[in-house]
Amino acid sequence: MMRILVVDDSVLIRTMLHTALKKWGYDVVVVDNIEAATEVILTGSIQFVLTDWVMPGGDGPTLCRRIRELDNPFYIYIILITSLEGAELLVEGMDAGADDFIRKPIQMEELRARIRSGERVLQLERSLNERNEKLAELGANLLQAQNFIQEDLKMAERIQRKLLPANMSCILGVGMEALFHPSKHVSGDIYNFFRLDDRRVGFYTIDVAGHGIAAAMMSLTLSQQLVPEIRPSSLITFGLHESLPGFKRALPPATVVTRLNQQYQSDDAGTLYFTMIYGVIDTVSRTIDFCQAGHPNPIYLPSDGQAQFMGDGGFPVGLTLLAEYESVSLQCNLGDSLFFYSDGITECMDENNQMFGEEQLLQIIEETRQLPYENVLSAISDRIAAWRGSTKFDDDISLLKLSFLDN
Repeated sequence: MMRILVVDDSVLIRTMLHTALKKWGYDVVVVDNIEAATEVILTGSIQFVLTDWVMPGGDGPTLCRRIRELDNPFYIYIILITSLEGAELLVEGMDAGADDFIRKPIQMEELRARIRSGERVLQLERSLNERNEKLAELGANLLQAQNFIQEDLKMAERIQRKLLPANMSCILGVGMEALFHPSKHVSGDIYNFFRLDDRRVGFYTIDVAGHGIAAAMMSLTLSQQLVPEIRPSSLITFGLHESLPGFKRALPPATVVTRLNQQYQSDDAGTLYFTMIYGVIDTVSRTIDFCQAGHPNPIYLPSDGQAQFMGDGGFPVGLTLLAEYESVSLQCNLGDSLFFYSDGITECMDENNQMFGEEQLLQIIEETRQLPYENVLSAISDRIAAWRGSTKFDDDISLLKLSFLDN
């Protein structure tokens, strides 16, 4: 039941309005001056006021201004009752904060219609407030959910980084160093470097199409399959070599990539395709066999020659079962290095939408060859960031450097 405050110095008007409003089903409070009205408004849940314009001790417009200055949690609808004539007075009343007017002598049916009109305004105001409260609650819930998601993503980022091999590591005289800059918290790029047996080292670098969680989950799945363990599900080894006790039988790189391509085919379920390079290094003969599947051409930096591109591209994994894969063999020497990188580097855009490009990367690798081993990739990273004008990138960035070190 809505409470209506009646403010009028006339006993007759107050009685008449009180009787009519009660009959119409309203809860009514009556006072004879604006001071008493102010106290009632401050202490009661009044949302509707009928006030006379002319009263001793303060007029209706003054009460309107007082009400509008209050910090009420809800709107108070005000109807001014007046016998005064003139448009200027009506403008004054509206400026003071009145919502409507009714002239004396009061026509009760007209008053009832104006009150109902005011009720509709108040109902609309209540509906808007309820909607705003729900929106505010929804916004708070969304913000909380976003914070949870951000925390989960940060945790996922830490987990993903733990899956990567230790930087500046060395296995059987082959040194590994890497750059890794996800465009978001988690990355579709992943790489690994691991011992296969007493003379061979395996490695891979993968770039799953797209960014974010889906690509990261795909890269995580692949990393769990490309592990040097002897088990039926292994994609890179299959038991022990009979003539070489203790040596795992490592599958040729082209066979590994072919098996992955057979397993992962894009379909309506949204399977992601990916580019990759998988390779095996024989540390005794210093030969590298690798298979390139749509990944950018690696850069070979011989100790006594200029940097050059290797490989011939190949099809990404997961696009077609008709793809055929071949391995590339390379004979290396002490001091030689190879750089395997994702297209997030070569396709990195500057402020003029110019790509970083393969040739610029080749040039930087050539220019940084005289730097200490541990400073090369940090110098390359700085050059890419300078080109971008930021350390934030649109695509995931990874670079794996392998070098034959002097034991």
